[in-house]
Amino acid sequence: MNNGYFNSGNGNKPELCAQLGTCGNGKIVNEGGSITIEGKLTNESFDDNKNKTNSSLSIQGGSVVVKGGMENKTNSIIEFTQSGGTFGKLEVGGSGLQNNGEIKADITGINQQGNLQLITGNISGNTNIAINGGSNMTQTLSCPDGSIIVGMVGQNLTCPSTGGGGSGGGSSNPPAKVEQLEKLVYGNSASANGRALLRSLALGDIIGVSTTRFRMAKAIKNFFAVSSYNSNIMRGILDDTDKGIRMSYLSLPNASLDAMRDRELLSFHKDYEPYEFSTFASGFLGESKGYTFGFHINHYKEVYEHLLRFELDYGYSSLHKRDDCHKASSKGDLFGVGISQHYEFDDRLSTNNRIYLGVGLFDTSRTMIFPAFNLNSTGDYNFYQLSMQNLLNYNYVYNNTLNIKPYVGLEHFYNHRSKIAENGNAVPLESESLNAYNLDVVGGVEFSTYFEKNYLKLNTGLQGAIINTEDYQHFLAGTTKEPLRYKAPYTYKFFINTGS
Repeated sequence: MNNGYFNSGNGNKPELCAQLGTCGNGKIVNEGGSITIEGKLTNESFDDNKNKTNSSLSIQGGSVVVKGGMENKTNSIIEFTQSGGTFGKLEVGGSGLQNNGEIKADITGINQQGNLQLITGNISGNTNIAINGGSNMTQTLSCPDGSIIVGMVGQNLTCPSTGGGGSGGGSSNPPAKVEQLEKLVYGNSASANGRALLRSLALGDIIGVSTTRFRMAKAIKNFFAVSSYNSNIMRGILDDTDKGIRMSYLSLPNASLDAMRDRELLSFHKDYEPYEFSTFASGFLGESKGYTFGFHINHYKEVYEHLLRFELDYGYSSLHKRDDCHKASSKGDLFGVGISQHYEFDDRLSTNNRIYLGVGLFDTSRTMIFPAFNLNSTGDYNFYQLSMQNLLNYNYVYNNTLNIKPYVGLEHFYNHRSKIAENGNAVPLESESLNAYNLDVVGGVEFSTYFEKNYLKLNTGLQGAIINTEDYQHFLAGTTKEPLRYKAPYTYKFFINTGS
């Protein structure tokens, strides 16, 4: 614009405004580009005693240069919002900025901290900048030189003694440190994994998202992310992320393969077809919800007073945890092959033994939700479980119709989980492959009744781990490789299985 610009509805005739019911006001919006005005810019509102029309200059990133000075009159507004995480700038030459209106800055979504120079040039009149956005973890300060200061609660913020703040940080206001952030979010409570995730989110490089220029030791780089919410919401996001990781990599493989393995105890009291096809389904409840379903193909054969079952299984499993600011989901294809053996010492005492190989091919995804963007990570891994079960059973027949069979025994597991390397920017995880041996003691009771070639059964029991060679599983989070540690996926398991 080569001449001055009168940004107002005042150019409208009052009789025309009355006829239309409103006036054409002046609203200049710069969305990340560059505007240069060679002359003077005047913001003035128009009021015909019926309709007040405010004029405004909105800078959403980029720069506006006014070489001939600027006047922001009463009821007019200059406002700044971020674009791509950073603020734009208003450069005023000539006589500078005469402000009798309002200057506003919304810090929601910014990825800057320290001294942020929004206006350059002389400022007279009202020099206050009204700041909104942020959370209970951020504090701000408006300075008379046209800058604002954004910091973490607990910092000592001071305005520059002379004009000219910096774009992202001044020497008088060093950047917030991660220790301040941890104290705001977690206080004195112990949450090792949550604190590690917070450090990774605050300090690490986030793919696809611009960060501040700070590289000081433990200085917060991703200010927009860690200051987007109140501390209790941020803590909830981190705790949900922690639980989602445990769900995807520890709970899901064990629970899914448990659900696929048929717990029915073999018995000579039942008439088996040589080949049988059956389906199964199982649900997961609690903080995480999901299901497993699939089918069994079994072949039965009697060899020298031993009943054998050859098993071929397939299943599909899905588990998810969804909260307002965090989502985690995992799904997988399951495959199983095994052989079970049953031998009866007499009418009451018998034994059941099984060798079973289960395989799970799992995909995972996690999302952390922030006001201006989402962070996402995806991963995949394979889980192999070789198990051997040895049970001793006692069979009691009630009224010639109901079989009550309490049992006790041991179950051995050898688990192998492949290496994990997530992709994405929601604190992506790494973990070396895992090999672990578990020995569980199992106790339960099976109720069953048979009629012709049909049956009903209910199997319930408790399983507890007595040996685990890997009490903890270890992960590294984000580009800063913050350590995470998770205790073994279970100590006790209670199960109920029904079938017909």
